[in-house]
Amino acid sequence: VLPSEPLSPESLLRAPSLARLASSLQRAPSLARCTSAVRGSASSAVSSGAFGESQAPTGVVTLVFTDVQGSTEMWDREEGAMQQGLLKHNEILRRLLVTHRGYEVKTEGDAFMVAFSKPLNAILWCIQAQYELLNADWPAELLTLPHAERKCNDNGDLVWNGVRVRMGLHVGRPNCELDPVTKRMDYFGPMVNLSARLAAVAQGGQIVCSEAFEKVVHDNLPTLADGVASTLLGPRALKGIARAVTLYELTPQGLSGRVFYSSAPQSVATVQSSPENCEESEELSVSKLKCRSFTLAFQTSLSDCGFVARQLRSQWNEDRLAILALFASC
Repeated sequence: VLPSEPLSPESLLRAPSLARLASSLQRAPSLARCTSAVRGSASSAVSSGAFGESQAPTGVVTLVFTDVQGSTEMWDREEGAMQQGLLKHNEILRRLLVTHRGYEVKTEGDAFMVAFSKPLNAILWCIQAQYELLNADWPAELLTLPHAERKCNDNGDLVWNGVRVRMGLHVGRPNCELDPVTKRMDYFGPMVNLSARLAAVAQGGQIVCSEAFEKVVHDNLPTLADGVASTLLGPRALKGIARAVTLYELTPQGLSGRVFYSSAPQSVATVQSSPENCEESEELSVSKLKCRSFTLAFQTSLSDCGFVARQLRSQWNEDRLAILALFASC
């Protein structure tokens, strides 16, 4: 007879006969230690992948960082709906991690850091997650908010519905180390920091990757799902990264109706900072931004104004995902 629930150390110990046996073992000191060891071994087996989760990859690893756009505002305006929405968001991402053999490294609020041994599994996870998030049944109150409202394009195709999740992918060799407290694999170093920054510059519902990742999966993109388009975004300056990084946007055919301000190739932004006066400036093709003077030099196009506004929001959003990068570099 098949069990009615997935096997786990806890469910095994809840079985009546085993529960009585465990109780008896607790009264025998030497056997109690044995019971504790067995329970610890079973828990370790769960975390290492024996009960469904993939084992933590090492060596060449693909990292994916995700974040929900506008979540702070949505929590403030519709706490109850956002709580339900976050549970659904987490369920979708975690269920698909099992499907695509991914490893959940850690979470911070609604931001996920996950790892894959195979780059193709990583992009398939991102694509399927975007589709399932789009078609999920979200609380009605959540759909009234600007960052989660339901929208169709001119052809009547659904392009937005529910929370919008930005995703950034990078592949490389991070420093791998088992966390002594959680007993889970963690990743550190420049490769991890760059991966986090990629998600920070993306917009909700957008998948952005490094040039290194795009090269690895490029030949397979036309055959993935219903086809995936790769768009060169060009070199970008990322906060805390010394060199400009060439970015690509990966768009599934079924989500081609989504339009992002950052999808047009841009010139490299030069970032300068001074600790003495806490002044930062970004010289863009259409603007100069300073955190004290906020002097904006616009050209004539309204789309340029929108792009500059997006850069301001991206800089703010970077701080959120930077928490995970800081954990990794400690």
